[in-house]
Amino acid sequence: MHSDWVCMFESNRDGFHVLPYLIPKTPMCMRCPLGANVTQTLISSILACSRPRHSPRLIKEASNREELTKINADPDNWTWTEQARDHWREASNRWKDFADYAQSTTLTETLDLGNLASIRNDLVLVRECYREAEKVVWHQAVESLQGGIIFTGQSGIGKTHFLWYLLFRLLQDNQNVLFIVDLHGPILFYLGSIYALADPCPRHEHLPENSKGGFLWLLFDTPNASTPIPPVVYSSLCFPIQTPSPNRAHFSTWLKHRFPVYTAFPIWSIEELRKGTGSRVRTFQNSLGAILEFVA
Repeated sequence: MHSDWVCMFESNRDGFHVLPYLIPKTPMCMRCPLGANVTQTLISSILACSRPRHSPRLIKEASNREELTKINADPDNWTWTEQARDHWREASNRWKDFADYAQSTTLTETLDLGNLASIRNDLVLVRECYREAEKVVWHQAVESLQGGIIFTGQSGIGKTHFLWYLLFRLLQDNQNVLFIVDLHGPILFYLGSIYALADPCPRHEHLPENSKGGFLWLLFDTPNASTPIPPVVYSSLCFPIQTPSPNRAHFSTWLKHRFPVYTAFPIWSIEELRKGTGSRVRTFQNSLGAILEFVA
């Protein structure tokens, strides 16, 4: 993992509870004008939740990521019954455009979705922690297929943007992905084709199956506590990744059933604020005055 980042671990008499918080070695108060109090509040809310149990090893990029990528991408490993497929319809061309964009684009510091305004009208800043989180995703997928990952963080930290980033990266690796974000409804990227589901809650019996131990990537968001958790989060056919707020109501049910890794994104650094806000950062600096000058 990047030298500027560390993992936090807690343990008890029964062994380790791994809590791989992606936090910088440099104190948050020296990296962000929001200060240490906000950071401590976030970490305290995380520690108050149930803690999943996992291997005590530090999280690192899995050495056999390439093997897993091939298993998931090989069409010969997949079956999808006609009865299950009947629940889906062909998705609109805008999703095909997005998949083509991922296949033909080399990712830099930004992910430009401007040409896909009908889906999402955003220029996504690829934060450093996104790349680190991607390594966590692959490592955990290899280590515990029955688990999953919850990436939390404060409002505006970039949780949903991370899901778009991760979708982009997975499509570049020809992975099969079930994507449930915003108001778009369930979208299935499967072996080069893209499907939409009228039912807002896809189920285990709706999904294709991998015969070699692979899985569908399930990327989903819950914008509020009343948004239901998709039933497929409990399916062995999926590896779920959620990006909720720290509010326990967004994830408590499946946290207790699948014991996912529970981690948090760090607050934006000053450099990321400059990149993300452009000229507006000067107004931001003037508003915060001495506080921002101190941390810069």
